[in-house]
Amino acid sequence: MQKELIEKVIEVIVQGRENLGEMPTKASNIMKFLKSKSKYELEEVGINDRTSTILEVKKSLTKRNLIDQLEERCETLALQVNRFKNKIEALIEKGLPSIYVINEKLITQEDCPEDEISG
Repeated sequence: MQKELIEKVIEVIVQGRENLGEMPTKASNIMKFLKSKSKYELEEVGINDRTSTILEVKKSLTKRNLIDQLEERCETLALQVNRFKNKIEALIEKGLPSIYVINEKLITQEDCPEDEISG
C-alpha cells in the first residue's frame, strides 16, 4: 500500500515538473529584470505595478520549491518503507510467522482463514 502511494506521489511530482516546464528559470530571470529597472523603465515596457508582477512571478518559484520539498519527503518515506520491509523480511527469515492484513488488522498465518490467504 505504501509503495502504491509513493508511486502515485512520484507521478504527481513528474506531472508538476512538466506543467512548470521552464517557468522557474524564466521567473528567476524576470525577477532580476524587475529588480534592476526603475519604475519609469518598467512603465515604458507596460509594467505599471512592480509589486503585483513580482508576486505573480514568485508563484512559479513557490510551486517549484513545493515540488522539490514533496520529492525530498517522498524519497525519505520510500527509504523508511524499504528499511522497514527489509527488517520484517529478516525477521521472517528468522522464524517470525507470516503476517497478513485483513480488514485493516494484522493476522498471523495460523489465525488467517485459508480462503483469505489464497484470495
